[in-house]
Amino acid sequence: MTRTDREQWLRPDDPTACEAHLTEEAGELVAALGKTARWGPKGTDPTLPEAARETNADWVLRELEDVLDAAARWLPHADPIIRDRERLARLKRRIGDGRDQGEGPDGGESRGGPD
Repeated sequence: MTRTDREQWLRPDDPTACEAHLTEEAGELVAALGKTARWGPKGTDPTLPEAARETNADWVLRELEDVLDAAARWLPHADPIIRDRERLARLKRRIGDGRDQGEGPDGGESRGGPD
């Protein structure tokens, strides 16, 4: 995909493009989580050149960042779709407030293990 094609695809004013992008990124996150569950967080993709390899844990974090970015682009279009206004407002705040890495979804410590 060329840069021009990608920019067209990621148009923030197009609700359909934003929803499609969020769906695609969510699928990539699921794939990363599945490989991590099977091969562990320190595993890598042996089919990639060594210089391009990243650990599964790094892959999950990269895909999670992509999902959050895509969600932030999609949320402005969610008003007519999501009827629970209070829940939508909470989601918008959480995506927009740059929550610290150590906070879990309820604002407490996340349950992370050693690397």
